[in-house]
Amino acid sequence: LVLDFIAGETLADYLDRKTGPLPFQDVLEIGMQICSILHYLHQQQPTVLFLDLKPTNIMRTSGGKLFLVDFGIARLFEQGAYDLFALGTKEYCAPEQYPNEQGIAYPQPGSDIYSLGVLLNVLLFGAGSQKRLQRPTLFSFAHQAIPEGGEMLLVLLKAMLAHDPLHRPDIFQVSEELQKLHERFNMKKLEK
Repeated sequence: LVLDFIAGETLADYLDRKTGPLPFQDVLEIGMQICSILHYLHQQQPTVLFLDLKPTNIMRTSGGKLFLVDFGIARLFEQGAYDLFALGTKEYCAPEQYPNEQGIAYPQPGSDIYSLGVLLNVLLFGAGSQKRLQRPTLFSFAHQAIPEGGEMLLVLLKAMLAHDPLHRPDIFQVSEELQKLHERFNMKKLEK
């Protein structure tokens, strides 16, 4: 087996060197890059589900380019297909990636959307914030990390973290919203 070498560090290592949450614009840029990768995977026929999106599975080059690594539990999506065991890292996994009362897990494209929502939440609010995801008041804290006009990201994150995968946006919608926010904040920087 021959694999490409990616010169860089994991996103987890990069975050460990930072103190506190990342700047808002950096979060948007990371989110857009991950969206681009997931969009590519989700457009394949059949759809490829990554299912283990987390900082240790994202490589970052010195120039800031991101790559997903460790496709060990990636699956081809087939409507109605199921697994009998949990897939992924608990703190970042969607509820449907864990077996239900009947012992069946139903990973799907929305599972990657949920994990991306968790990742963006961690990037915005800092390490440990994923433990707060189960609280109904998820977005009632740490608003100082959100600049004026960036509140739409909170709305997007809430939708991405919906318990029901059918209520989550698809990767195209997530990408489009992140792009709009990115453009808005680039315009604000130019105006200053």
